Amino acid sequence: MGARFDTAQKTSRRRRPIASAALLALVALVAWLAVAPSGHSQTPSDPAQSTEGDGRGTAGQALRERAEDALSERGVSVGDGTVSADRDDMQFLAGRTVTVTQDVSDDLVAAGRTVTIQGARVGTAIIAGYQILLDGGVASDMIAAASELNIDGQVDDDLLAAARHLKIASNAVVAGDVRAAAETLEINGHVGGSLRAAARRVILNGDIIGKVDLAAQEIVIGETAHIHADITYRSPEPPKIAEGATLDGELLRKEFDLPNLRKAGFALIGLGVVLAVSWLGSVLVMLIAFQLAFPAYAVKAARRAVERPLASLGLGIAFGAIGLILALIATVSVLGLPAGLALFTLLALIQLIALGTTGLGAGLLLRRGLRGSGHPRVASQIGWLVAGLFLLVVIALIPYVGGLILILAQIAGTGGAVTELWARLRASSSRGPTSLP
Repeated sequence: MGARFDTAQKTSRRRRPIASAALLALVALVAWLAVAPSGHSQTPSDPAQSTEGDGRGTAGQALRERAEDALSERGVSVGDGTVSADRDDMQFLAGRTVTVTQDVSDDLVAAGRTVTIQGARVGTAIIAGYQILLDGGVASDMIAAASELNIDGQVDDDLLAAARHLKIASNAVVAGDVRAAAETLEINGHVGGSLRAAARRVILNGDIIGKVDLAAQEIVIGETAHIHADITYRSPEPPKIAEGATLDGELLRKEFDLPNLRKAGFALIGLGVVLAVSWLGSVLVMLIAFQLAFPAYAVKAARRAVERPLASLGLGIAFGAIGLILALIATVSVLGLPAGLALFTLLALIQLIALGTTGLGAGLLLRRGLRGSGHPRVASQIGWLVAGLFLLVVIALIPYVGGLILILAQIAGTGGAVTELWARLRASSSRGPTSLP
């Protein structure tokens, strides 16, 4: 299994700012990727070539040198990171290729395209890269994220990993627990603790002492596998177990602990319907209340919109544009946000009145087609208002043109409502204070 580090030293190391260290290493990697030239470096045969062109090579080299100097003061290696001599302090390495061949008694934080720990003993290894290889080395603990992660060495305690392909070789040893997420997980070596993993495909050919908890589409237990405890799995298919496999515990299947998406979808749809009906009901109540409060105004505004549709449409467009501009100017000017919000509220209120005008206008058109002309009574106005609003909803459902017709009708209703309101205000100012109806 290999000797563990001193317990007191290990506890002290875990209290260090690992998050800051990892962030610093990632910054170093970004700096390297930003300034390093693509492909292999070349030396120009003509000295003049180094100063001609756009100068990006010289500037990039200078920026890279400055980044190396600044980060090296903090213990960070930028470039092809290599530890070839024993170190007794925390190591931060970043580069396209990072190789550790000598012991690091403290923690190791590394990031690169390829990171290799070859025959070296390190403390807690925190590694991010495209390809990570523990080749005959020993890590106290290991936290890794990669596309390809190969463990062919020893982890004295726990392994926490996320990878596209994760493989624990036949000679590898993980003395503690394994927590993994991968597309393909293959364990051929020894796991001294428990295994908990989620993967598309799990292959077990090794020796696992603790409990096994798997979530996968496919689970394969090979003939050399020896599982000493229970196996709990979540999979659409039962595990494929070879004849030579040894299972000392029970094989338990559990359902995926996922919410019922169908029920959740229906619940959201139902909530949306309830909210929509509540909103439409409140709007209808307000329109009916306005109709009862000002019946003469509502009828005359609706008739203006119906009898003079083009003029009402033009006035509605002008009013909407001017009102919106004034509200925006008030919001960003010295008048401040309260004045702008007041104007926007006024515009919304007028649009609500215009909706009633539009609905009643549609109802009057429907009444004219059914009963001819005439002045409806107040009680019947409510019915024709509701009928007109229903007619507008039906028109809005017409593909392609229904929405356009509804918008034009609302604009014309705005023009009719504003024109009638302006006419009544002028008449009121000439005769003295009177009520709106």
